[in-house]
Amino acid sequence: MFHEWFSGEDAQKAATEDNQANAGSLNNNFYIRNAEIENEKYELTSDTLIFVLDGAQLKPADYQQFVQEDITDRLFRLSLVGDKVVLLEEAYRP
Repeated sequence: MFHEWFSGEDAQKAATEDNQANAGSLNNNFYIRNAEIENEKYELTSDTLIFVLDGAQLKPADYQQFVQEDITDRLFRLSLVGDKVVLLEEAYRP
C-alpha cells in the first residue's frame, strides 16, 4: 500500500485533483491520497508488536483488546518480515 501525505497549498491542490476539494482533513491543512482501490489484508498474531496513539504519543496495545476495536478510520504503518506483520504503529493525523 502506498499513501501520499500533502500539506499546505499542496494539500488543497491534490484534493482538488482527486475531486475531494471539501475533504475534512483540509481544515487541518493536510490531505492523504490513497490511490489504491483494493486494500491488502495481513494477519496479525499475538506476537505482533502493536502501538496505538494516546493523544500524540504511541503506547503499547494489548493484542486481544486491539483486535476487537474498530480501526476503520485510523491510519497504521506496518513493518513486515516476509508476509508476517511484526510491528504495527498508528500514525498521527492532526
